[in-house]
Amino acid sequence: MDSIEARLIELYEQQPQVESRALLGYSSEDLKGIPDAVAGLSHGLKCPLHAVMIPDDRCARVLDIGCGGGMDLFLLRKNNPDAACFGLDLSMALLEQGRAAGCCGERDINFLRGNARNLPFRDSSFDTMLAHAVLHLSPARHEVLASAFRVLKSPGSIVICDPVISGCAPEFFRSEYLDSDGVFVYGGLSSLDDYRELAQKAGFAWFDLIEEHRFDPVKEISAMVRNKYGRDMVTEQEWSRIDFSIAIFVLHKGVNWGFRRTECGNCGSRTQLPYRSVVSIKEEPLFESLILARKLNFGRCPFCGHDIDCSEPFLYIDDKGRVVHKLPQHYHGIEDETIREISTRFPRLSVRTVFTPDDFERAIRPKSWYRWW
Repeated sequence: MDSIEARLIELYEQQPQVESRALLGYSSEDLKGIPDAVAGLSHGLKCPLHAVMIPDDRCARVLDIGCGGGMDLFLLRKNNPDAACFGLDLSMALLEQGRAAGCCGERDINFLRGNARNLPFRDSSFDTMLAHAVLHLSPARHEVLASAFRVLKSPGSIVICDPVISGCAPEFFRSEYLDSDGVFVYGGLSSLDDYRELAQKAGFAWFDLIEEHRFDPVKEISAMVRNKYGRDMVTEQEWSRIDFSIAIFVLHKGVNWGFRRTECGNCGSRTQLPYRSVVSIKEEPLFESLILARKLNFGRCPFCGHDIDCSEPFLYIDDKGRVVHKLPQHYHGIEDETIREISTRFPRLSVRTVFTPDDFERAIRPKSWYRWW
């Protein structure tokens, strides 16, 4: 354990209990039956549990790294009573408080003390992992992701909820982060592009951004800095160059697409569909057969057999680089703003399309494209 990790553990153990999780996206229904002391031990950012996909398997194993008092694990086990749940944290004090607060029921949550940089588990031990408000605290995120990749099964996934930064951070951020032994956490934030690169280097096949929520900590940071130094250390121009957000994203091992929960329009049952935001037949021809077989972005309800499609938008790119932009319940051409954004990633794209739902269904069949201009 390095000095930054040791100092952060000390700070988190000293933080008072949190009285309400409502602002973080935990519903009152979710929290029913969970001891107040357990909820109070959580220092999370925003509820990420809707992104956690646990296999419908009595042998499913889940690991929460940086679990604290175990609130997220308690909720996961409440909704998945047959899953084996494990929680890992550097703070023995928080782990002991979690146990004492009643985080054990018919099937115990297994609390362990350990470092996420070197997870104390065998290879391919877990189906799903969670890292909520943890990764940004580690000065060695590449080691954490490499260790997570090792202990995940294939296929498997890790859900990450973390604050991220975009733009050009002031030099003061980095120097203050190091001088404060990591207490000034804003100086150690990574961007989503940083995480994409780290995930790829660790071996993950797919980076799936679920949601991103902007927040503005400028007043908080400025007050903190003025209190310490007696003056502002960041100029207005420097502030204008950066943005902050809380991101929830999933890294997948073994498959190069994500998953989305979807409700069947016929029977109302909730299920999950394999989902990919950019489906490029040009880049990977296999995707065409997956879509035609309704195994990607489309599917059939396992309860009533009714056809369903994903409510999330996606881009479909044919073998000639032509594009259909599919939005929930609507099939549109790509707007100018989106064209510029997508062209950066796919510079060869040129044709824009407009489809009705029926046209789109016909269009995903080979050699049946309609309404091009």
